[in-house]
This record gives sequence, C-alpha cells and structure tokens, in this order.
Amino acid sequence: ESLRAETGLDYRRFGVDTYARLARACGKAVAVDVSKTRIWRRTRWWRDRGEGYVFLVRDSRGVLASAVREGKGFDRLLPRHFKWMRRLARFAARRGDRALTVYYEDLCRAPESELRRLCVFLGLTFVAEMLRPAEGVQHLVHSSASRYSKSASEIRLDERWRQELSAEQIARTEAGMRRVSVFRERLPAG
Repeated sequence: ESLRAETGLDYRRFGVDTYARLARACGKAVAVDVSKTRIWRRTRWWRDRGEGYVFLVRDSRGVLASAVREGKGFDRLLPRHFKWMRRLARFAARRGDRALTVYYEDLCRAPESELRRLCVFLGLTFVAEMLRPAEGVQHLVHSSASRYSKSASEIRLDERWRQELSAEQIARTEAGMRRVSVFRERLPAG
C-alpha cells in the first residue's frame, strides 16, 4: 500500500529508493523490475549509485515467433525489436561490470550454472530450491505478460520458432541479429 501511496503506481515516479524500500518491505535483498523499455527510460534520469542491471536476452527468432503467435505483425515488429535490442545492448555495455547479460537459451541448457552466475552478480547465495521455483512463493505483477506457470519447475528451451517462422522470416531475423552485438557471436557463420 505504501508503494501505491508513494508513486500512484506510476512507473515514472519510481526511483532507486523506491525499489530499495520495496525490497526491504518484502524482506528481500533485491527487487527486480522485469520491464525492459520502462527501466531503460527511467534509469537515464537516475543519479548513478552503482545499480546493477540484468539484461535477459532471448534469441530474436523465439521472441518474434512468440509475438506472431499472439497475433502481432512480423513486418511491423521486426524493426522495433531490433531498435530496442540495440538500445538495451548499448545500455548494458555502458554499465560495464554493473550489467550482467544472461541468455535465455543458456539458462535453459544449464540452469544451475547460470543461476549461480546470476546469484554471484546479485550478491545472493545460491540454493538448490532456485531450480524448483514452483516450490517457492512467486509474485508476478499484473504488467508481466509472461505465461509462466506457478506450478511448473521445469526450465525448458522453447524453439517453436523453427516450425512457426517461414524460411524468409528466419533469414530476415538472422540478418538483423548479425547487426546487434549480443547476438552476433551466437549465430553460426553465414
């Protein structure tokens, strides 16, 4: 309730102190805002106090296939997706060791090692229960569009894009990925 009173739940009124108070009020060491564009817009005006940022990156083919599945137009979304990925990659690069890039595909393939790396960055202690999120308390905010199931603990790679995108859509997406630093080295040569 104090968050509502302080900010009116208007993200433009959220500051570094807001997140710190929110974490303390919940008895947590950190608060995580899962937004990308919103946090990018807000932090440009914050006084730098050494905040850390986790840049969670998913293969663009998966992102675009998911959007197409939701009825969003591929042709309209493609340039917007890469505009934001370039912005966010630069944002993370400017923060140096205060930003950690985590790839969705790596998290799915090696969840324990990626979670351990994330914990080190956040200053948290890794516990095995982190690999079984359904056993813990989860709080997903309304703004999260995730279809995450609170009862599922399996971390599973989703590569439906291989069947759902046309060869032409895949080629156009990969061409865009080659122009963004966080994807460039992860694509096969070609």
